[in-house]
Amino acid sequence: MKNKPGLVVIFLTVFIDLIGFGIVIPILPALTHSLNVQPFFIGSYAVPVSVQVGFIFTSFSLMQFLLSPFWGALSDRVGRRPIILLGLFGSCVSYIIFAYSTTVIWLLISRAFAGVFGANIAVANAYIADITTKENRAKGMGLIGAAFGLGFILGPFIAAMLMGYEGWGFKLPSLAAAAICGVNFLVALFILVESLPPEKRNKTMRYQLIGDWTLLGSRPILGTLVALFFLSCLAFSVFEVMFTLFYMQSGNYYFTASKNAARECGFLLAYIGFLSALVQGGLIGRLAKKYGSARLLIVSSVGFVIGVGFIPVTTGIGSLMLVLSVMALALGLNRPSVFNLLSLNTSSEQQGEVLGIAQSAGSLARIVCYPLAGFLFTITPGLPFWVGGALMVIGLMLSVLLLKFQGTKAMV
Repeated sequence: MKNKPGLVVIFLTVFIDLIGFGIVIPILPALTHSLNVQPFFIGSYAVPVSVQVGFIFTSFSLMQFLLSPFWGALSDRVGRRPIILLGLFGSCVSYIIFAYSTTVIWLLISRAFAGVFGANIAVANAYIADITTKENRAKGMGLIGAAFGLGFILGPFIAAMLMGYEGWGFKLPSLAAAAICGVNFLVALFILVESLPPEKRNKTMRYQLIGDWTLLGSRPILGTLVALFFLSCLAFSVFEVMFTLFYMQSGNYYFTASKNAARECGFLLAYIGFLSALVQGGLIGRLAKKYGSARLLIVSSVGFVIGVGFIPVTTGIGSLMLVLSVMALALGLNRPSVFNLLSLNTSSEQQGEVLGIAQSAGSLARIVCYPLAGFLFTITPGLPFWVGGALMVIGLMLSVLLLKFQGTKAMV
């Protein structure tokens, strides 16, 4: 790989972005409850707190859905560096707003603001595509995936540890995320170099707010990959938004005598991130070369079916850790495999936009999932997980279809 300093900065950019996201996951449901949020009425329907939590999570994903293709396409024209710097600065501001939010409205605003500037993750993927060869592309995408996994370790762990300080409540973890984002912005400002030379930029692009989704129809592989990524994000999002609430209502506390569900979920999420990072940081490149990314996606889909769908039937810490381990494997294999195949099947002039559309599809999955999962939770707490697992059966069918593309003109 060339441009190793840039590779390090991109790794840190994604890593720090996921630290912030990981901090929010265990905190947000508990923070919403701490604000004594009451159900509000739409007509005669009382919107429960679990659905309100889903809508707050959705505000982040809605902005990512709208703006990921835009940031990606803009980076195809003006270069990757300015978009990445803008995203880091905006993320820093968003965590400061979150830290001082005292109402549901301010929580919504803070997460929406984070989504606007967190949409440049697609640009980070395009940066990796710029500086890697096709032979090393899976390894490069795996590095981005490892940053996701490590950020997912440290974010919940920071949240779990910093929530223990008296008098700070949920504020200190968010301010820590803001500080880390600010430092990364300064590092990128002085170290990050441009990866897309002017002669390779797209000078004829048309700005489209949510991207030109007709690009997915140009080759069957692109649409299939994005559909699979949509379903896998849908399944994992069920876990993201409902696990803390499910854990709280179960009454099972395994690690802390204080029965702090947010802290315990922070530790469990860190465990998932650790295993996922091991797969993405050390194994994905070799596995992709040996078995192919399409086969890895089959394994990932099976893992999501088990890892999400079996959570409600776990009966103790042993079975819970086993199911979470399977989910971590699925998570570690999924993203780098999808983005590797998308990148290999996309021209250099459209890398940013196509990867942005894929990122946007993931955000759309979360938009759909978060409030729907909250509603299903009110029917019975295990229902969101069963639905998520069932949807990944469709994802498994798509991953088998991808394997049929292997060796044909549909797949590079």
